[in-house]
Amino acid sequence: MSSQSTSVQFHILLACLLAATLSTGYTVNSNGTPSSQILHDPFPYFFPEGGTFPSRLFVMPLCDGFKLEEASIDDLQKAMSTGTLTSVQIVTCYMQRAFQTQEYINSVLQFNPDVMSIATALDAERAAGQIRGPLHGIPFLVKDNIATKDKLETTAGSWALEGSIVPRDALVVSKLRNAGAVLMGKATLSEWADMRSNNYSEGYSARGGQCRSAYNFTVNPGGSSSGSAIAVSNNVVTFALGTETDGSLINPAERNAVVAIKPTVGLTSRNGVIPESTHQDTVGGFGKTVKDAVYALDAIHGVDPRDNYTQAQIGKTPTGYLQFISNRSALKGARFGIPWKSFWQFLDPEQMNILLEIVDMIKEAGATVINGTELPHYETTVSPNGWNWDYGTTRGYPNESEYTYIKVDFYNNIAAYLSELGNTQIRSLADIVEYNYANDGSEGGRPGINPAFGSGQDGFLASLTTGGIMNETYWQALKFCQRTTREQGIDAALNHNGTTLDALIVPPDVGPSYQIAAQAGYPMITLPAYVHSLSGMPFGIALVNSAFGEPTLIKSISSAQHVQPKQVGGSSSFVIPTESKLENNPDIFVDDLEATLEAHRATNKAKIIRHIPVPPDPAVKHITPGVRDDYEDHAEASGAENPSELVNESIDHQAAVAETSSKEETKALRPWDYWPPGTKQYRQFVQNPIQLKRGIVREYEARVMIPCGTWRRPVKEYKHTDAFRPWLKLVSDSGGDAVQRLGNEITAFERYMTLDPNEVEAAKKVTAQVKRVITSSIDDGFCQVIGSHSTGLAMPWSDIDLAIVLPAIQEDAAAHHKSLTGRKYQKAYNKILLRLQRVFAQDFNFAGDSRHIYARVPIVRATHKRTNLEVQVQVQTDLGQQQQHVLAYMAEFPTLRPLYFVLRSCLELRHLHVTYEGGLGSYPILIMIVNALKHASGRFEPHDVANQLLHVLDFYAKCDLYHTGFSADPPRVFPKASVALTAEERMLRAADPVRRGIDSIAKPNRLEPYLLCLQDPADPNNDLGRKSYAIKHIQATFAMARETMLKAMRGDKLKEYGDPESDGVGKWRIERPLKDLGDGEPKLSAREMLAKVIEVDNRKATAKKSQEEQTKIRENM
Repeated sequence: MSSQSTSVQFHILLACLLAATLSTGYTVNSNGTPSSQILHDPFPYFFPEGGTFPSRLFVMPLCDGFKLEEASIDDLQKAMSTGTLTSVQIVTCYMQRAFQTQEYINSVLQFNPDVMSIATALDAERAAGQIRGPLHGIPFLVKDNIATKDKLETTAGSWALEGSIVPRDALVVSKLRNAGAVLMGKATLSEWADMRSNNYSEGYSARGGQCRSAYNFTVNPGGSSSGSAIAVSNNVVTFALGTETDGSLINPAERNAVVAIKPTVGLTSRNGVIPESTHQDTVGGFGKTVKDAVYALDAIHGVDPRDNYTQAQIGKTPTGYLQFISNRSALKGARFGIPWKSFWQFLDPEQMNILLEIVDMIKEAGATVINGTELPHYETTVSPNGWNWDYGTTRGYPNESEYTYIKVDFYNNIAAYLSELGNTQIRSLADIVEYNYANDGSEGGRPGINPAFGSGQDGFLASLTTGGIMNETYWQALKFCQRTTREQGIDAALNHNGTTLDALIVPPDVGPSYQIAAQAGYPMITLPAYVHSLSGMPFGIALVNSAFGEPTLIKSISSAQHVQPKQVGGSSSFVIPTESKLENNPDIFVDDLEATLEAHRATNKAKIIRHIPVPPDPAVKHITPGVRDDYEDHAEASGAENPSELVNESIDHQAAVAETSSKEETKALRPWDYWPPGTKQYRQFVQNPIQLKRGIVREYEARVMIPCGTWRRPVKEYKHTDAFRPWLKLVSDSGGDAVQRLGNEITAFERYMTLDPNEVEAAKKVTAQVKRVITSSIDDGFCQVIGSHSTGLAMPWSDIDLAIVLPAIQEDAAAHHKSLTGRKYQKAYNKILLRLQRVFAQDFNFAGDSRHIYARVPIVRATHKRTNLEVQVQVQTDLGQQQQHVLAYMAEFPTLRPLYFVLRSCLELRHLHVTYEGGLGSYPILIMIVNALKHASGRFEPHDVANQLLHVLDFYAKCDLYHTGFSADPPRVFPKASVALTAEERMLRAADPVRRGIDSIAKPNRLEPYLLCLQDPADPNNDLGRKSYAIKHIQATFAMARETMLKAMRGDKLKEYGDPESDGVGKWRIERPLKDLGDGEPKLSAREMLAKVIEVDNRKATAKKSQEEQTKIRENM
């Protein structure tokens, strides 16, 4: 046994013995041996019983009857406040836990000999009524590169600094002591925080030995703050501090299933921390939960006169961060970005699938997730081969490499740190290098001597070579890395196409994700996700923000904690794996560590101490978004007699369809069958698994096409079919044939979706309050209601949309023929809306999360507290024309409102209603309905809503969007083609704005061949479908909706519609839209079709001119 190991065990036994004498009596048995020293029951806490299931090895015993395993800081404070535990008892139990696990995970390098006296003093303070805060009496560890002015040593894991005396506590340690936390010891780490070598064993130091992840002893445990993360993960301590220059907090946290907060550089002091680079070093904390990590951050952040970088936080930080801890509801309205090509594309399939499931959960909680929010220079700054802090040199450009300036910084910074130490001869980097050469056996100064340092100390030698000279290459590299990761990196990605995001969601197992944040000096927080089935190691999901953006990160990440399944009997958000997942794992051989390691190499799956989830079974069915899997709908649509069974098939049937889908069906739905490689749709849906999973695998298997309307009551209230579809209670007539019954249900659904008097009154009151807020914010102008509440199309959850009308700007725009959305007026809009945002934030009637969205049309959003209604305010643009058209169409088509409610809700179930995610917004859906109805003019009675719905579904399910586009007013179908026009043809177009608009929007795009091309009647030059990348999925949804309805009608003869397989249904596709091109099925090319259209137009124009001339002749006679 080494002297170091002996020393560690001595401190443990000494502390435990002291605790025992404080809490229990000392007795002697008949032969004179103290009975307290005899272990009467070795199982299961001290010796693993042979054949024991691995997850039950090293079970943590109760702490005087209290379950300390996975206990949070709040749990411990509650136990101490009620007298259940004292700080001394908590420290004692954690020390026993450390002793139980130390030989295997080696998370603690040195224990504090004074830990029990500190805990005793803090218990006395509590008894006297003095409680310092939430950390009072809570044990913690610090990484061995953070100075403590006590009996502990600070050595960065190197024997070179053994015996050196630091001048003072690091400020972060001093702050924790003042907060009442109990310093239990120093955590193991990668020696010199990974600066010394470029080929090394992560988590190893000469003084501390190799620490190991409990999930797999044989793989990289993550580092360099390895022991800090491992100790928290395995219940050796409640929270711990670590440091990071490039990944040393985030990497070990995600590989050990704990939370880590990597703060903005300058938020926490580095004074007293053995340095690497002043530009990137930061101190952060580990916790089992976000809240525990935030408690640590609250204690350690602040300005320090000894660290100039901390001056940058003045005026930019709150008084504390605990206030930003939130629940799931805080995700509603949040906006996140996915830098897919920058980081996500490098994930392996298993991690990608699981993390995207979490992203889907975040979206289902109300957040908006935008894919493709890339870092502008990702192709230059992100290594496709993983973490590489000398990637610039790898590419041949050392003046673009992080390592270029880190080497120089370390040379200078370490000299400054060593100059303040006492009782040591080590004063420079050269001294450290010489020490390592002189002690090759332990410190591995030369390659090939110590296997933990495969490349010797090449990192030190590279730094030594620089001499600390900040030459031109140094400054170029520093400027390049900061520019491409800050304003032209993370900041640019956070401001995606004018939309300000709350954070970027990144996979921390992709090393460049935290490397970019490290170079920028920006904050990052990681949250545990799952454990990999092959390596047995955990991985996480992380958020990144701009400088001092911790409040938003904490709010978002603490909310995201609540979207995952809850752990049974624990405080974390993760599921304990079942025995069936691990029953083939090897046992631990307590008396033979080598055999244990060998067993772990064989399976790479052992999970020894802390419980975390296994990846979900890929066979688990996926339920359509908006349809909960805990509904109990036992109806069978096929053969139904009751009108409540006409439209929706049962959820049980959905599951059966999902589970029995054949490989041939799946193959038939492959996206590359729809879009060839190189097209925008291919990139959007094939290379983006978020859309791929939703649009193809999951959506095509779903069968419930009419929405279930569950927003009115809690899910658990739906216990039978009628409750599952509550609008059926409003069906007034269940008689008649299938078409009539379908019409009755659609009408009932419209009535159900219509705002009731209370909701109307609430909307009016909220609108009045918003108008008062707006009036107080603008000097010249007024506001008016726009959107669904102005047209009668509002649903119970619809936003209240208002527009600020500025007469002066409108007059100026009209006088100069400028667009209201032009750059000329953006500054004025932003100024008004920023002022309005501040007023919303101060008004007690509205939630404080109002935000200013920089977009083509700037918008401020806020939430009304009492009603939870979302309010959206913009400056008036040209939307008035659209509103007038909607009102006119509603007067023309009495069924437009119910048809809109059905189709809009149908698309909402599949998340196909979000425009910037490839779906269709409210206005395009309305115009699609109008277009289909106008092309069927005269075929249906005005109130025949059932046949009209079937027609609209069939119209868009079968249309060929590769070659055709649509105009609703007047109704036209036109080919997508670019044709050179003669001068005469251009003159004819000049007098027809609709035709000019068709020419501008009908040009085919090779990269976007399959989009809905739908002309806006309010603005003929506007294509309402230009962003409809999900149109293939919308078409499939419409096709399956119609198929489901027809099946539910049990084959009844369809009144005035005909057999769906006969020409009576499909013939309109050829005859109606193209009737002015001649009889029969057209077999013309796109150019020939356009020529034919031009010919028809010319004939009509000539005939009209001739008629006008004849009229004039008659008038003159």
